[in-house]
Amino acid sequence: MGLGISAPRFEEIVDKIYAAVDERGLWTDVASDIAHVAGAVSCSLQLRSGPVARIMGVAGYKELDAKLYEQQYARQDVRAQVLMSLPADEVHLLHHYMPQDRFVRSSYYNEFFRKVTDGYWSAASWITLDRGAGVGLGIGIHRSRAADPEDSAQVEILGTLSPHLRRAGRLHIKLNDVKLRVSQLSDALDHIRQPAILATSEGRLVLANEAAGRLFDSARILSIDSTGRIVTCSAKATRQLWDAIEAAARPAQTDAGQTSDIIVTGDEQTPLISLNVMALQRRNRSTRADLDGGSIMVLAQEFKPALVSIETLRSAFGLSPAEARLVRLLATGASLRQASEMIGVSYSTVVSQIKSSFQKTHTHRQAELVALAVRLGSGRA
Repeated sequence: MGLGISAPRFEEIVDKIYAAVDERGLWTDVASDIAHVAGAVSCSLQLRSGPVARIMGVAGYKELDAKLYEQQYARQDVRAQVLMSLPADEVHLLHHYMPQDRFVRSSYYNEFFRKVTDGYWSAASWITLDRGAGVGLGIGIHRSRAADPEDSAQVEILGTLSPHLRRAGRLHIKLNDVKLRVSQLSDALDHIRQPAILATSEGRLVLANEAAGRLFDSARILSIDSTGRIVTCSAKATRQLWDAIEAAARPAQTDAGQTSDIIVTGDEQTPLISLNVMALQRRNRSTRADLDGGSIMVLAQEFKPALVSIETLRSAFGLSPAEARLVRLLATGASLRQASEMIGVSYSTVVSQIKSSFQKTHTHRQAELVALAVRLGSGRA
């Protein structure tokens, strides 16, 4: 490498730099590695935007209080101020711009710096991460008083690692921003009492609020398959759910958003669940990325079985007693086949009855009919 660093050792440091993008704790290991290969007493890595700083990783410090530095001494850090006034994305020997005797007379040195590290001479770099926001990564190498302040090795080491630190630092900021937004969205969803699920246009789970978590964890009405897609305890309802998500993800035909109701039924102890699918973001027909339909929201509504009475169904829709009895059974979660056995009639008879019920209730599918009956029983129709 020409730096006194073996190739495997250099690659190990670079790998650790990129691993730190998603593992914040590894930035301390990165600082430690930089200090070691530079023969330095200590090393610091910090994000800065003007006087505001956040320590990412430090090594070789004694009982450093990161919060104390960030809240009080970041504004007094005279070396950081000098570094930020110099050309960015270059490595600087700070004693060329601020004599050491001036540094040791500063209140920052005497009140804070000398208490946390024995480091003295410094090579430092200010790496631009977000030019518009003025955010950069400050890297400082602190060597002992006895060290040669003009040692070019520390400049070469920082210069070689800087491109990797720049990329990793930018990715770190973007990833933290995404995590923050996801956390805020998760908190917002948790304020919704109704079970709410955020999914991709392929039906893969992104977020579920606490209310929806019960449907996954306890009753097992919903679960996740091996591909990450949301499935229900009913194969038929799962197919309907995926079809509804696919329909919601298609390019918008009109300004009106589409929603779909899917009824999920389990056993007698399992509540009846209605799933309402809607697109949060719809793409225009002219866009080429038709397969990426944006995010999908799935809202669930739980119903108690057998809330609707036969008399209510008859008076509301003009159903015959047999038709009302069938619809009531379907609303408790029974299938057509189960209903025919429970009533004691042939399967073809219940098929005929449900077709007649479709006409009288102006519905077209069993799920729509059951949803209507359940809503009627709960007073929501």
